[in-house]
Amino acid sequence: MKLLWTEEAPVVHGTHARFENLIFAPKPVRKPHPPLWIGGESPVALRRVVRAGDGWYPASNNPHHRFDTAARLKAGVADLYRTAETAGRDPSSIDVAFLVLWPVDWSAHAPAGAERRLLTGSSEAMAADIAALEAAGVRHLCLTFQTATVAETIERMQRFAEEVMPLTA
Repeated sequence: MKLLWTEEAPVVHGTHARFENLIFAPKPVRKPHPPLWIGGESPVALRRVVRAGDGWYPASNNPHHRFDTAARLKAGVADLYRTAETAGRDPSSIDVAFLVLWPVDWSAHAPAGAERRLLTGSSEAMAADIAALEAAGVRHLCLTFQTATVAETIERMQRFAEEVMPLTA
C-alpha cells in the first residue's frame, strides 16, 4: 500500500503480490501516506506492527493473549516496545489504540473474587479504567455500545457522554 500511495509508477514483484504498469489514483491527501494501523496480539503481530505499522490496535477478546484489564494491556504494550527496541525502532513512533469488543455496561459487576471487566460498573470505575489505559500507553479507545435495540444503544452512548466523559477531561 505504501508504494501505491507514494509512487507514480509502483512496481512490486513479491511473494504475495506482483504488479507493474498500473495507475493508482488519486493519491492520498495525507503525506507521505495514511497511517497503517495493524491489529493482533501475538508476538508475530507485534513484529508486523514494528516492521510496517504506524499504530497498533489490539482487541480485548483474544483468549490466547488476554487484554481484558489495564494491567494486561500494559504488559502487552511493554512487549510491543521491547519488540520495537530489539528491531532498532523507537517505540514512541508507534501509536497505540485499544478495541473493546463488549458493550459499555453499568449493570455488569465482577463475580466475587474476580477482577471487574474494563469499562463496566460505575461511571467512576469506567473513568478510572480510561485513566489506567492511558497510563498503559493507549492514546485511542474504540468502545462498543451496541445492544439489542437502537434505543438502548443510543441511551448508553448518551449516558457515557454525560457521566463518564466529563470525568476523563
